[in-house]
Amino acid sequence: AAVTPQGALVPRPRIVTRAEWGADETWRDPVPRVGTTLLAGVVHHTASTNNYTAEQAPAQMRNLYAYFTQSLNYADMGYNFLVDKYGTIYEGRSGCAVGAVGCDSATVPVQGAHTAGLNANTFGVSAIGNYDVLAPENPAALVESIATLMAWKLAPYGLDPNATTNVMSTDTSGSSKFANGQMAVMQVITAHRDVGKTVCPGRFMYPYMSEIRNRATALLAPVIQGVSVSPTFIASEGTDLVNISAIIPANATWSVGVKSIDSGQSVKSVTGTQTVSGPVTFAWDRKDSAGELVPLGRYEVTVNANVSGANLPPATNVVSIVLTANLPPVTNVVPITAPIVAPIALPIAAPVAVPRKPAAVTAIRFHQLSKNRVTVSWSPAPSRSASTGYYYRVSKSGGKYGKWTKSSGMKTSVTISNWKKKATYKIQVKVRNASGYSPTVTYSFKNR
Repeated sequence: AAVTPQGALVPRPRIVTRAEWGADETWRDPVPRVGTTLLAGVVHHTASTNNYTAEQAPAQMRNLYAYFTQSLNYADMGYNFLVDKYGTIYEGRSGCAVGAVGCDSATVPVQGAHTAGLNANTFGVSAIGNYDVLAPENPAALVESIATLMAWKLAPYGLDPNATTNVMSTDTSGSSKFANGQMAVMQVITAHRDVGKTVCPGRFMYPYMSEIRNRATALLAPVIQGVSVSPTFIASEGTDLVNISAIIPANATWSVGVKSIDSGQSVKSVTGTQTVSGPVTFAWDRKDSAGELVPLGRYEVTVNANVSGANLPPATNVVSIVLTANLPPVTNVVPITAPIVAPIALPIAAPVAVPRKPAAVTAIRFHQLSKNRVTVSWSPAPSRSASTGYYYRVSKSGGKYGKWTKSSGMKTSVTISNWKKKATYKIQVKVRNASGYSPTVTYSFKNR
């Protein structure tokens, strides 16, 4: 993940490497030209065919690469990144010298050849297709991928997608709206047509620019991430701790508060300061601030953080302390020796807002790693209250779904093996929080 100066963690999107899509490294200059910083990202379209399948997209990359290097005699692919119509992101121009070891070109501010006169310290992202003649088939996936990539690249430089930046033009071709030596005032995330004499990225793609900026802005905002509260049901007779953890942005003051839902009284609070973005953990021993064990009941656990005077959206979970007999069953079989205890009637205070069930995940993407291995990824669900895990299950087309499986930790991707060649599969994904499950999202893929 990239980290903004404000401490926000921006996940790296899945990027298909040059090796994965089949770039011939003998066609490019052995040493790329690299800038010193990034000032802006420019959105393009390739103006090539829209008629390709997901399996044919890597071939589109090879065709475009040949066009730039063999027909136009460019040093490399013109664009830094490309996105196919399904939302898969590809590494375009390389930032690594041929044969370099340990070089991650996606993180390097390599200078592309995408926007006449304004290539220095900018990068270009191009949608594969002609979006001046056809509308995107899956605009949500396209917007999500471009915005995610933009946010990740802009994050280390603290750039606001809705702000403007100044780039000195070097154009002598007449293709730019800014002549050589003229200062171009352009948006940090800009469309090619706004700075060049072109329709790029096309009349059907251009209206999505505001969505791309808005989504990138949301991704760049400092937020509390990875909140976990476990267990959420606990027996009063035991000694188990309630383990609370979260990833807090840098330079944030944070607090973990525990409040009785039944009485409305605060029972425990801890605070601290986070100097770098990272995890904070706290084990609640079920005691109040006076050191006394709290009684049976429901307790609201809230993680708060404040960055530069701005309160971040809090994350809240509910922990219930009950008698052993009232714990939710682990299985459908209850031992006949289990004690039968009448439930205790607890006083109920004023109605308390209960966390809502999570929203559905978005932008499911598919990437084939080999003949029988695929990676399926999705974008996190918009936060309503802290998620506790993502679940998925798979079915061969027309067949029954397997059992629900929880992804590792809070990962938003899974790698699946043993898929058969040319078979169609369906995958369902849902997310869970303390209040239940989100709506299930279904997506289908054809294995090539």
